[in-house]
Amino acid sequence: MVDANQSPEMDTPSQSCYSKMPKPSWYKTRLYKHFDNPLSCSAAVAIVTDPKAVESHAFYPFISFDIKSERFRKHKRQKPKIRQIRMAAHSDSHIFAYYAHLLSNAYTSHIKGKPFDKSVLAYRRNLGSNIHFAKDAIEEIRARINCVAIALDLTNFFESLDHEILKRNWCKVFSWSKLPSDHYAVFRAISHYSIVDRDKCYAALGHINSKGQSEIDPKLSRICSPQEFRNKVRKSGLVTCRAENFGIPQGSPISAVLSNVYMLDFDAEMHEHMQKIGGSYRRYCDDILLIIPGTDPLNCEAVCRDTLKKYGAELKVNEAKTVVSIFKDGQLVLSDKSKLFQYLGFTFNGQVAKFRSSTVSKYYGRMIRAIRAHKKNAIKKEAYTSQSDLYRREIYRKHSHLGKRNIFSYVRRSSKLMDDVADVKSQFKKHMGRIKEEIEK
Repeated sequence: MVDANQSPEMDTPSQSCYSKMPKPSWYKTRLYKHFDNPLSCSAAVAIVTDPKAVESHAFYPFISFDIKSERFRKHKRQKPKIRQIRMAAHSDSHIFAYYAHLLSNAYTSHIKGKPFDKSVLAYRRNLGSNIHFAKDAIEEIRARINCVAIALDLTNFFESLDHEILKRNWCKVFSWSKLPSDHYAVFRAISHYSIVDRDKCYAALGHINSKGQSEIDPKLSRICSPQEFRNKVRKSGLVTCRAENFGIPQGSPISAVLSNVYMLDFDAEMHEHMQKIGGSYRRYCDDILLIIPGTDPLNCEAVCRDTLKKYGAELKVNEAKTVVSIFKDGQLVLSDKSKLFQYLGFTFNGQVAKFRSSTVSKYYGRMIRAIRAHKKNAIKKEAYTSQSDLYRREIYRKHSHLGKRNIFSYVRRSSKLMDDVADVKSQFKKHMGRIKEEIEK
């Protein structure tokens, strides 16, 4: 049985094995600091492909910390969004990634040919990108002329997944009556996981910089030794074990595919219902889109909520993010019941597609702060002039259409794929003037 509080005595140095064997598709080099060392490809393969090793593996707690994501509205900064990060140990991550690979293949085979196969969009290979999915939805709305689009968002989706339903569907995609011991060990590790607060852990281990902030020495290959983990982390009561019968950590290598496995029956039921009324159903992780013929929303929202109740008491719709968009004669009808259509980062008013205003605001906010930071740093070094070539080159590379790998590469792809319905380029047409203005202030 897996014990989340045990500490594996593994201390494998990080080495490249690419010259000895092909890199598996599930393997990813991970160099962050955790309770164990990064694993070489060969070491990871040796563990994950041995069911007995996985069955007896002692999983470390996830390291927990929060990230603040900046949000903007009309170029003005709003209250930041707090995202909880759960970071798995290196050996654990490789096990999760490998079993995610097995699950993904089994899930794909299980739903192949089923009516709702193309309705599940997230974490699927060869189906396209967010741009393709948004374009398909917009083209359907344009083709229908009269329709209602209902966008629903699920609250705390990953932390709401019922463990029994998850285990049942895990068996279903493999056509098993129960999980084998190695799969059960992985299921237990991801469902009844434990966490350690990063800052409290660092403080207990003495990882504090000169400013009194939690920070680990970059020269260290791991946060602590197995003995230190037992004596200073576990025995100090820093490990918190989840006792709830629902919830998995968001962001682990296996969480994405498990979200699709979990929603297996819900997807089938909602797709069938929408087909009966001549509509369509799409789900991108926790974002659900229903498109209904005519201009009456009917009771599809209620049907969706009632169906959700069958698949976990914790699954709930975020009412604040529900958007109902009514299109009549190809035009968006704006009223108390109807709002601007928004889907996967794009908006549509019946004529043109654009990026959400928050996307544009976020770009301008980041660009302005970056220029001001560059300027402040250069002034400190007494090296700043508004005509500095090196200074301008860096800004243009990261924040203008002159750069090759920044937001403008996404803008160009969006404009090309959206074709005649796109107006996304116009949203950034003044960016060079804004950059020059900020530089010369």
